[in-house]
Amino acid sequence: RERERPTPPHTSCSFHSQVPNMYEWMWVVINYSIVLAPNVLLFMRYGWTFLAYMAFSSITSVGLHPLGARWIQEHYPILPYQATYSYYGWANWIMFNVGAHNEHHDHAGIPWSRIFRVKEMAPEYYDNMHAYHSYTQLLKDFIFNPSYSLTDRRLTSMSKFE
Repeated sequence: RERERPTPPHTSCSFHSQVPNMYEWMWVVINYSIVLAPNVLLFMRYGWTFLAYMAFSSITSVGLHPLGARWIQEHYPILPYQATYSYYGWANWIMFNVGAHNEHHDHAGIPWSRIFRVKEMAPEYYDNMHAYHSYTQLLKDFIFNPSYSLTDRRLTSMSKFE
């Protein structure tokens, strides 16, 4: 008899406050130290020019090009029952199928070259989920549609499926 697996935490975007234990805090401190140490050293050497360069690089790394919409597509919740979204368009050919985001979250161990087989094997699940088909349209909507706002993110819950 197969054991029922618990629902993974990624399926809900309703944020629950949980205080990390000491072991988790240790890894948070180690992570910040590893990330910040080189930046502090570079700031000490190059000053504000370094910070301006890093800020500019971070802002322009996504850019206002269609592939920059990937970050919106993956985790910007627009529906009250779906925490993450997939993209089924031509850009998957050049982006190693990164658009299969729901499938990846559900089955992270499947390689990029086979991830769309998940959708083919379970159409009753994935065909009913919202997905994007154009990064260009998504980027235009995000910029010009007033219902999208960086200050008004929707928190989702899985109550539709409970």
